[in-house]
Amino acid sequence: MSLVLSHNDIVQIGLRIASSAHLNAFCDHATSKPDIGRRLEDLRIVIYDHIPPSLSLRRCLTLVPNLVDLDLLLSAPFPPNLLDGVILEDLRFFCTNLLHDALVAFFAVHSRLSVLMLESCHAHGLPECPLHVTDLPHLKCISRPASCVSHFAKPGLTRLGMTLPNDTCSILLLLRAIPFRLFSVCTLTIDFRAGDPNILSSVIASCPTVRKLKLLEKPSAACCHVATCCAWNDTATWSKSMRSLTQLEEIMLRTASPIVQRSGNEDNERKVLMRWITGLCSVTRGQPHHHPTLYHIGV
Repeated sequence: MSLVLSHNDIVQIGLRIASSAHLNAFCDHATSKPDIGRRLEDLRIVIYDHIPPSLSLRRCLTLVPNLVDLDLLLSAPFPPNLLDGVILEDLRFFCTNLLHDALVAFFAVHSRLSVLMLESCHAHGLPECPLHVTDLPHLKCISRPASCVSHFAKPGLTRLGMTLPNDTCSILLLLRAIPFRLFSVCTLTIDFRAGDPNILSSVIASCPTVRKLKLLEKPSAACCHVATCCAWNDTATWSKSMRSLTQLEEIMLRTASPIVQRSGNEDNERKVLMRWITGLCSVTRGQPHHHPTLYHIGV
């Protein structure tokens, strides 16, 4: 048992369980002294090296009724019906790698969740993620598989993270398919593929007031990382798109593609970043159009 600083900067009573032996020991301790479980607000069960007993997991979750934060990351195959009947009325933060079809009933009775982090859907053979029927009206932050979390992209969301689970999914198309313009999203993290031509235009269409933008290139064996195929190689268009994000403060780009012909030349790379900021092909020609709020670029 320990004191932990939670994601909302409130000190909570926390516990991390990393083995079946630790799980069983906690269950026995909390059964003999119920106040131990009732005081717990932050629980992280992270067991990857073996499959813990499902009865012990369910027993553990019934002994901690006042949880606010729960991490539940387990080794596959996952215990069936693990969360059936589990009710944690104060739960606000939930991170798990359980199959999404096992979460539908759990989310139905935990609609006050505000932070949700999911892993891969594993909904093989289904036309869409089972969570498409789920409504979490108090959600403020969600991240992980793009095709699953895009359903939760609604007004009121402040943080959105979308990852590419495979080569058949296009985050840019999913962003443009969101029926709302997400003016509330301040932080956006998305995967993309080298050669995607409309990265920033898709962001502008869906999250026009984003402040912190992180673009993560998805590795692909099919991509040759040629600089000319990258969206930022068109400096004028890239700079104009950045200025269209009028509240942008930070942009981080992770890519294996070179941003200059001679990779590693810091002087040339600095000049390219200045062109992104000013929109000029030359620092000595033309009138620069500096971004009004941008203060940090990282590549």
